[in-house]
Amino acid sequence: MALKAGKHILVEKPFAMKSSDAQRVFTLAQEKGCLAYTNQNRRFDADFLILQDIIQSGKLGTLIEIESHYDYFKTRPVVTQDMIFNLGIHTIDQMIALFGIPDRTDYDVKGILNKEDGADDYFDIKLYYGKLKVSVKTSLFVKLPYPRFLVHGTNGSFMKYSQGHLFAKSAQEPIEASFLQEPEDNWGVLSYMDEYGNDITTRIPSRVTDYGKIYDDLYACIYQGKAPYVKAEEVVAVLNIAEEAEKAAGN
Repeated sequence: MALKAGKHILVEKPFAMKSSDAQRVFTLAQEKGCLAYTNQNRRFDADFLILQDIIQSGKLGTLIEIESHYDYFKTRPVVTQDMIFNLGIHTIDQMIALFGIPDRTDYDVKGILNKEDGADDYFDIKLYYGKLKVSVKTSLFVKLPYPRFLVHGTNGSFMKYSQGHLFAKSAQEPIEASFLQEPEDNWGVLSYMDEYGNDITTRIPSRVTDYGKIYDDLYACIYQGKAPYVKAEEVVAVLNIAEEAEKAAGN
C-alpha cells in the first residue's frame, strides 16, 4: 500500500465503500505522516460556487430550506452502481462542505427501473441542521427542467438552473481550465428584501467550474503544510450517510 511506503495518496470518490474503512486509511496516513486526500472536485462546480457565495452573503437571512437536485430522465435501466455511491457522494459532500455534519437525517431511496439488482435510481436524503432542512435528491424520472439549487430564507429565495459542464476545450493536463462560463440566460436568480425594505430581484453571474483547484489544494497541503480543503471527518461523514441510505433502501 502506498501509505505504508510513506507516499501521499489522492483517491477517487467514493473514498471507500464503508466509513470504517475510510477511517482506518486516515488513521494510517496520520501514523505515517502522509496525506490521504479524496477527489471531491465537485466542490468546484460553478453552480455550487455561486450557491456558496449567496449563502455567505447573508442576503437570504436565516436559511429555512435548500433543495439540491441532480436529475435525469431515463426509461430503461442504466444504473450499474447505486446512484448514492456514484453521484450522491458528490452532492451529499457539497452540503457537508457548507454546513458540516447534520443533526439528523432521513432517507427515501428506491430502485424503480432496476428491479433485478435493486440498484437505486431515486433518492431523497434529508439533512437537518436546527431549523434548516436540506434535501439532496437525484431521480432518473424528471423530464422537465428543474432547478439545480433552490434556497429559501427569511429574507428571500435563490434559484439556479444548470446546463451541466460546458467544455471550452479538451484539457491535456488535469490542472488545465477546461470549462466556459455559463451564458447569461442560465444565471441564477436572487430575490430578497434588503435591510431598508427594498424588494430586489437580480441575476447572479455564474462562476467558472475549475477542477484544477483540487490539485492546487493538494499541492499546498503537501508542500506548504496547509490543512486539506476536504477534511477527513467530512469524508467519513459523507460515507456514513451513504451507508445509512443504502440500509434504508434494503440494498
